Amino acid sequence: SRNGYGVMAMKANLNGTKEKEIRRALAYMVNRNQLIQHITGPYGTIIDSDYVPSQWMTKESDELKMSFAYTYSIAKANEQLDLSSYRYESDGKTPFDVNKASKNYLRYNEKKEPLQLRHLAVDGNAVSEIIEAQLMDASAKVGIDYQMERADETAVYDQLYYAKEKGLKENYQLFTFGIEYASIPDPYYASIACDYADTSANPSNFCDAHLDELIQQLRHTDSKDKEGFIRAWKAYLNYFNEVLPMLPLYTNTYTGFANPNLKNYHPTTYHTWADQVSQLSW
Repeated sequence: SRNGYGVMAMKANLNGTKEKEIRRALAYMVNRNQLIQHITGPYGTIIDSDYVPSQWMTKESDELKMSFAYTYSIAKANEQLDLSSYRYESDGKTPFDVNKASKNYLRYNEKKEPLQLRHLAVDGNAVSEIIEAQLMDASAKVGIDYQMERADETAVYDQLYYAKEKGLKENYQLFTFGIEYASIPDPYYASIACDYADTSANPSNFCDAHLDELIQQLRHTDSKDKEGFIRAWKAYLNYFNEVLPMLPLYTNTYTGFANPNLKNYHPTTYHTWADQVSQLSW
């Protein structure tokens, strides 16, 4: 058993998703309640920042209140988009009218560039299929030209992590995938630190000086100062929620394998089968 973390990565160096208002709008356009009903059932939890319920900080904290609660809302998505540079009609001057939004009535910026978002997903991935249907529907209501393309896992990871190294043109702003959440998480190594921007260790090419500062405060808090660490952690979570370098879709605990005849197998979030393999018997 381990913690799974579903996420929608957003390229911070490409038009559209480089703006935090558009990243927030996308968060409002994904119906994550519907998503977990189909994908995780009762084993999934929606989160609005970079944490999971099983962490000791979560358990020892009061209710976590973020600046933004990204519940599905077309109205709030349009509000965020109206704050972005893509708030005009095709002439680059006339304000976009949300009441006219459709597949043929799109948002543009002052340069008369339409708001186009391209999503690359692994073929056959159930999460991506649901998100595609949701975003196709929502995009027509907010004036975005959204399309998803599919490829095998290698091609998707090449585009996300190694496009520059392999000389690939970066055509996609959005990616969906799942990762394992580390038992001792360090945001510095979570694909968002400026030190790793424009490398495979920060595939979203995200860089925010204040977020980096908050990450360093976390890393340099005295290990005996539990209250100080929780304060720094909450400040980091809230700012992550505001700038949204990536969209956490859900967190869930799932079992890697199971057999009714196994003995001494008692997995937990942070004590997996790999930690117990020498104790297992049939």
